Amino acid sequence: MKPPSLLNLIRADRGHADRNFGLDLVRAIAIILVVLCHGRFFLLGFDPFRAEIPAIALFKNGGFFGVELFFVLSGFLIGGILIRTWDKNDGLNFKLVGQFWIRRWFRTIPNYMLFLLLNATLFQWMFFEKQFSWRYLVFAQNLAWEHPDLMPLAWSLSVEEWFYVTLPLTMVWFAVMPIKSQARLLIAVLFYMALFTFLRCVIVTQDDPESWDAHIRKVVLYRLDALGYGVLFAYLMHYRAAFMNRHRIRLLCVGLALTTAAVAANSYGILHEDQSFFGREGQFGKLYLFPLTSLGLVLTLPWFAALPAPAPFIVSAVRHISLVSYSMYLLHVSFVVQLMRHFFLPATRDADPRHHMPWYVISILYWVLTIVLSTAVFKWYERPMTNLREKFARSG
Repeated sequence: MKPPSLLNLIRADRGHADRNFGLDLVRAIAIILVVLCHGRFFLLGFDPFRAEIPAIALFKNGGFFGVELFFVLSGFLIGGILIRTWDKNDGLNFKLVGQFWIRRWFRTIPNYMLFLLLNATLFQWMFFEKQFSWRYLVFAQNLAWEHPDLMPLAWSLSVEEWFYVTLPLTMVWFAVMPIKSQARLLIAVLFYMALFTFLRCVIVTQDDPESWDAHIRKVVLYRLDALGYGVLFAYLMHYRAAFMNRHRIRLLCVGLALTTAAVAANSYGILHEDQSFFGREGQFGKLYLFPLTSLGLVLTLPWFAALPAPAPFIVSAVRHISLVSYSMYLLHVSFVVQLMRHFFLPATRDADPRHHMPWYVISILYWVLTIVLSTAVFKWYERPMTNLREKFARSG
């Protein structure tokens, strides 16, 4: 079988006919895990005012691993774009980086700004009152500190946007090294991964932040290495495609084993947060869980990238979820979860649910609303805004 071409991999956000099914499936899995995590309150009539029962609490894994999967996939795809550009031009310069930024920002910022506006105005009026900060406008709300309450899932979008800025600049810096092009590129990627891993190690060992989630996991400067794993594998897929394709099943098995270990460790942390070693509040969670997770997930990507397309109706369903995943991510917590809680969950500990509906009906309604509204946002706003980039930057 011919090794998967990097060109096929990086076309995942350009058109429909040439999309890579396996990578669409990865993106669909990631968003389903995240939406399932935040919809766990609607399962089995779960009362959010009680302590979480273990079977429901473990759905928190979906939030963690779904976002981590988004990170390595983004590094894989965006790193692929930058690597192809590097290969064509024997390096990167500021003109090429500027074109890359224009294309990325037309893809990501309009949707982000729309939901930031809604969170700061309409959703405030409908559901809650949370303080707005100007830092949201430049993705600095969690650059080196705890993320504010407004638009809580925006923390990962900040990580992504700073990745778009910092990785190309790192590549430009290393482009002038007087060594072979491939070696320069590999050194740049490894330096990028090592730098942000080192920053996380320093903050954990020196300051020992109190919260694994707020002070480590959701802080930009301590998480950019997660996307670096995807970039490293994009490099290997580009320059060592035959090797990666030949060993993709072995890589998949190792990746699944490491991911299983990460799931077990994270699950233990969810159920026993008072433990000091395997718990997420201990050194294991603050330092070692992140690279274990990133490596485990990224090792599966060569297998997914070579996955043949199944029946057309499955391809269409997976492709649709993948296409609307960004809108789903922005919309489901900010609006749908709040809407469902407002109408269907108890207002106080002793109150009955406001509307007596079976838990499975509420859960189905949650998913239907999320998919339908996300599809509408994608069709009438996200896709038209993304298409505008062709007027301002030529394709990389």
